[in-house]
Amino acid sequence: RPVLHWRAVVQLSPLAYLVIDRSDCDIPQMLRFHVPSGADLEKLQLLPLCGLAPAQCPAKDYPTQTGDAYVTEEIQFAVTDPSCSVLLLQVDVNDNTTLTTGQGGNISLQHKDFAVELHSLPQGSFIISDLKNSRRQEIPLNGTG
Repeated sequence: RPVLHWRAVVQLSPLAYLVIDRSDCDIPQMLRFHVPSGADLEKLQLLPLCGLAPAQCPAKDYPTQTGDAYVTEEIQFAVTDPSCSVLLLQVDVNDNTTLTTGQGGNISLQHKDFAVELHSLPQGSFIISDLKNSRRQEIPLNGTG
């Protein structure tokens, strides 16, 4: 049978994104990002919030068809819970983001540019609540949306 995978990317601010993944099987999986080789990684934050092991940087990736201009560094996270993995990606990080895990596994993120709470629903969807303006959005990650 095919392996099904769903991903949602939610922009929290001009420089911050949530990456939410869900899969219907429990085979070993990795979440990978490639950044230009030599990039200033101090300006990039990849913060696993749930369902992911700490980051590893195994090697450079050399393209087979192009020159060295496209060499990248791979940053990978082992998926520890395929039913729900969430990562916060921020660029040009100047201010800290406060992470709180609450009742029922809810995740709250507070930053000067955003304040959100993420709540997982049993049917594979997520509710993202904007704590600044009380708006809520359901994000389906189950093939129905």
